[in-house]
Amino acid sequence: MFDNALIVQSAISSFNNAALYAPAFLWVGLLCLPIFIMAWMCRDGILDRLGWRDKSTAQIYGTQWAMALAAGAVIFMAGDYSVLRDVVTTLPYVVGVVLFGLMICVGRLSMFMGKPQSRRGRIVTWTGVIALLAAGAFSGYPAWWGMLLNAGAMMGGFILGRFTRTVPNPVALGPWLVIGMATLLLMQPEYFRFGQLGNLTLGHLGMLMLTGAAAALGIAMRLVPSRGCIYQRAYVKLKWMMRVLVALGVVLFVLTESVPVFLGATALVGLLGALNIWHAEKMPQDIDKWVWCVTLMLMGLIAMMPAVTALGVVMGGALGRWPTRREWGRLL
Repeated sequence: MFDNALIVQSAISSFNNAALYAPAFLWVGLLCLPIFIMAWMCRDGILDRLGWRDKSTAQIYGTQWAMALAAGAVIFMAGDYSVLRDVVTTLPYVVGVVLFGLMICVGRLSMFMGKPQSRRGRIVTWTGVIALLAAGAFSGYPAWWGMLLNAGAMMGGFILGRFTRTVPNPVALGPWLVIGMATLLLMQPEYFRFGQLGNLTLGHLGMLMLTGAAAALGIAMRLVPSRGCIYQRAYVKLKWMMRVLVALGVVLFVLTESVPVFLGATALVGLLGALNIWHAEKMPQDIDKWVWCVTLMLMGLIAMMPAVTALGVVMGGALGRWPTRREWGRLL
C-alpha cells in the first residue's frame, strides 16, 4: 500500500525541517546530554581527581576555567567585521570589554597555578599565551584597529589578572561577563553564527532571557544582604508590581529583540531578586552558589560550549543536594 522508500524520504524530510527550525544549541545540548549525566554521576571522582575537595575551591577554579573557555569561544566562534549587517556598530568595543574581563579571569587562573618550574614549561606557557593573543587579534580582521583593540584588551586583562591582587573575584565578575556575552549574541547574531542565519527564534530569545535573568539574580545575591526590612503587606504589593514589570519587559523583548530592552528586562529580574533577598530574614544555604552553577550551565548551552555546562554540573556536585522548588521560589 505504501512505498517504503517514500516513507523513509518523508521521515528524513520531516527530521530535516525540524532540525532547520530548532535552535542549533538545542541539538548540541541533546547530543551532549549523556556527557552531562555522566559528569553528575561521577562528580565525586572528578572533584577528587581535580583536587576541588571543598565547594569554595570548586567555585573559584571552576569559574576561572569556564571563563578561559568562554574567552576561546568569543575568539574562535566569531566571524569578521565584514559580515556585519550594520556599517556603524559598537560591537567591536563591546567585544573588547568582554575579552578584557575574561582575560582577567585567565590571568587569575595562571596566578593560582603558579610559575612553571622548568624551562620547557615556561616556553610552553608563554607560547600558549602568545598564540591566544594572536588569535584574539586576528578575530578583529579585516580592520587593523579591530585587531589592535582585541589584542590590547586581552593583553591588558591578562596582565591585570596575573600581576595584581586588587582585581575582583572571578566568581563576582563572572555574572557580569555572562550578561556581556549574552548581549554580544543579541547585538550581531550572524557575527557569532548564532540563530538561523542571524534570525532569532523564540527558543533563542527565551534562552538569552533565562541566561541574563540567572546572571542578574547572581549579581543581586552578591550585592544585597538579607535584612528582613520590608513590611509584609508592602512587600507583597511591591513583589507583584515587579513581577508585572518583568513580564512586560520579557514580552517587549520578544517583540523587539532590542539590546536596551534585554538589558532593562535583565535589570528588572535583578531588582525583583534584590527585593526578595532584602525582605528575607535568611536565604537558603548555598543558594547563591547554585544560582552561579545554573548560570554557567545556561551559558554553556546557549554558546554551544558543552565543557562549560559540564563544569557547572561538576561545581553543583560539590555543593551537595539540589535546592527545593520552594527555595528557588524565594528568589522570584
